Amino acid sequence: MSFSSQLKPNPGTDVPMIEPSHVRRAHGNNNGNNRDMTAQIARALIEATGLLRAPQRIGSLVQKVVSDKLRITFEQRHLYSYTKTNRPSDETLNALLRWILHAQRPDGGIAAYYSLLTGYSESYPEVTGYIVPTLYDFATMTNDGQAAVAAERATQWLLSLQMSTGAFPRGLHSGSHGTEAQPSVFNTGQVLQGLVRAHAETSRPEILKAAVAAGDWLVKMQQVDGSWSGPAAYQNASHTYYSMVAWALAELSERAADDKYGLAAERNLDWVLSHFHPSGWIDGIDLKGHPDYLHFIAYVLQGALECGIVRRRSDALQMVAKSAWALLR
Repeated sequence: MSFSSQLKPNPGTDVPMIEPSHVRRAHGNNNGNNRDMTAQIARALIEATGLLRAPQRIGSLVQKVVSDKLRITFEQRHLYSYTKTNRPSDETLNALLRWILHAQRPDGGIAAYYSLLTGYSESYPEVTGYIVPTLYDFATMTNDGQAAVAAERATQWLLSLQMSTGAFPRGLHSGSHGTEAQPSVFNTGQVLQGLVRAHAETSRPEILKAAVAAGDWLVKMQQVDGSWSGPAAYQNASHTYYSMVAWALAELSERAADDKYGLAAERNLDWVLSHFHPSGWIDGIDLKGHPDYLHFIAYVLQGALECGIVRRRSDALQMVAKSAWALLR
């Protein structure tokens, strides 16, 4: 990344992400430039403080910067060059699993990101929720007990975060550090994925109870048209990438044997599919002040695909396939 970039909130998830400097300049007037400069100075001070607290990171940071510069300078910069890279699948999977285990915090949650400057972030409900199925998949595939234990610890941490309404909170700190927890539709959906899988693996009744409470809250928060908006949605707006929430509800419907969650999932799926264009483009991502990042386009497609599979909706599969082919080309 360019050092002229700065961290901004990741829409829908509150995770910091990079906004390129040319995007910021396009927004801009002198007041905006002054704010950008102030934010950059503040960020630089935070990063410098992080290095002072952990000077051992300086070497790895310099090494990373130099290696990235060399790689960008000399490697073939097109997609097909990566097909020449050979590495055994089991070696790659084990390396990935070890990385996830290192990201698990002492409280059992998974960090949202890692910084060479400040280390791992605090545990994050959204990330932890959707990594639980990955951990169980790995445990099932490889008979790796560590992965299953990590999934159980993550699930226990998630259960401790549930609000009285059934919702799960937004943000990294989850209501700690003197701040009041705020409910998040998207985070609740991602945590629900983890809870449904954890119950399938363990049959613990308290996990299903928590999942049902989360599902009930999501159904209650759903708009008449099938979307989610309001204070618990990012920027109070409806977003097509909340198809990921519909997918979680569809899975809950199967696990709890209650079709009200499946019907709610299909209401959202219908709303999402109405935003697909014949060209494959998708409207309704609706990130005010941000471009439509590929990250969120992928969210729309994954959520619609998986929900369509669970609910046996061939129309969803066909429309997702058309968009996926457009991206592949």
